[in-house]
Amino acid sequence: MRDLFREGLKLGESLAKLPWEAARRLGGDSETVRHAANLGERLGTLPFRAASALLGPGAAGAQPGAEARAPGGTGTGAGPATPPKRVVVLGAGYAGLSSFLELQEHLPRGYEVVLVNGDKYHWFTTELHTYVAGEAPDAVRVPLSRVVARPGRLVVDRVSHINAEAKRVELASGDVLAYDYLVFALGSDPEYFGLPGVAEHSLVAGNWQAATHLRNRISAMLEHHGVDDPLHVVVAGGGLTGVEVAGELADEYGARVRLTLVEAGPDIMAGFAPELVRTAREVLEGKSIAIRAGNPIARVDEKLITYKDGDKMAFDVLVWAGGVRGSGTLAESGLALTPRGRAKVDSCLRAVGHHEVYVVGDSASFLDPGTGRELPPTAQAAVQMGRAAGLNLIHRLKGRAEVPFVPNIKGAFASLGRKQGVGQMGDEQFTGVPALLIKNLIESHHAWETGGGVMPLVGRLLRGPQRYLRGTAQQRPAFRPAARRTAPAARAEVRHQ
Repeated sequence: MRDLFREGLKLGESLAKLPWEAARRLGGDSETVRHAANLGERLGTLPFRAASALLGPGAAGAQPGAEARAPGGTGTGAGPATPPKRVVVLGAGYAGLSSFLELQEHLPRGYEVVLVNGDKYHWFTTELHTYVAGEAPDAVRVPLSRVVARPGRLVVDRVSHINAEAKRVELASGDVLAYDYLVFALGSDPEYFGLPGVAEHSLVAGNWQAATHLRNRISAMLEHHGVDDPLHVVVAGGGLTGVEVAGELADEYGARVRLTLVEAGPDIMAGFAPELVRTAREVLEGKSIAIRAGNPIARVDEKLITYKDGDKMAFDVLVWAGGVRGSGTLAESGLALTPRGRAKVDSCLRAVGHHEVYVVGDSASFLDPGTGRELPPTAQAAVQMGRAAGLNLIHRLKGRAEVPFVPNIKGAFASLGRKQGVGQMGDEQFTGVPALLIKNLIESHHAWETGGGVMPLVGRLLRGPQRYLRGTAQQRPAFRPAARRTAPAARAEVRHQ
């Protein structure tokens, strides 16, 4: 009954925020409207927060950082309060936030959960390609202040070091967090496979900081390029990230950008049905995107790619989407790692040799019991792993048996710009608008699950149609080759395949 009442209070608080969130949207950049809306929201949600506080430390609206009575304590007020035991969650991506929300909702009394993240937002990393192409930041992120409540606490800081033996997390600010249990969800770093020059001369879009850098670089360079001298952007990696970045840039910048998509394997979008791969190729090539597959990059120098067969290609911007490895923070953590820098975990997502540490998302090396292979780093897998680790830790703290994680990968969808997409779910295949619609519904469902309220859900649902209409209005003219500013020898070696 207590949990049901708590859910009712959360719903009431979300509804009370609605008119003020709408006012902020309508007010645009007006500081006056923003301050008035913030005040109105605080007053409107006051009754629900007060009622939550009366429920005690397990309530959704209780204040962060407060001490909680340890199990077995007297609760009489005599003597000093027992400090709460602490669960620390590192990272507020798909895996980390999913785990944190489970813990925040169901932690037993006597525990607190601390969420550590590099900034104050949860970013929809599967949508960062739209941000790279000019989408507003608030369209692809949710403020963590909307979802963190007691017994949860948010610490905005970067993790500099983890000592698994001492159970300590050192932060960039110099602060140190001791923990009883740790959930590691700091995502991944780019994997350059030791290729000379790639790290030095490429940009990535796998996190919001890198996506911001890439967005700014393209925007700045476009000031000196136009239709008669298009900016040559090479996207290396024909998986979901590379395909979506290329399609989005094509729709946003049209003939001002010349795009080449490079894939080391025999074709783009490995793992998708051959029919969907053919459709994706047709759509991308219809946007004047050149696709080169089956000829890996051997090295990269400033403004010049050399392929394995000796062919060379000049570029202005190189976007690396060729693979990821575990977060570099794991390197000196004391945890057992794979050659790709991922932490080895058991069937319950606990780090091998350190069962007080759970590793989820891109940094976990989890062997799928159904296939015997390592689970690939996808948002869908990250959400499922994060939720499973949170629930297992709750079971453990309540004296129950933990449950082995069994992934349930339901399908995969990719946007090919603002008007087309492809996807598969089981034996069903989807192309065009239906694929985009399903992808948008999946992302909207995640926005709702974050607990950010009704307005983020409404915004996500409306975003798909808005992007489609914007894509219709921005038809890409066919690419017209123009004289390049590179040396004649380099220019002659540029080939489209």
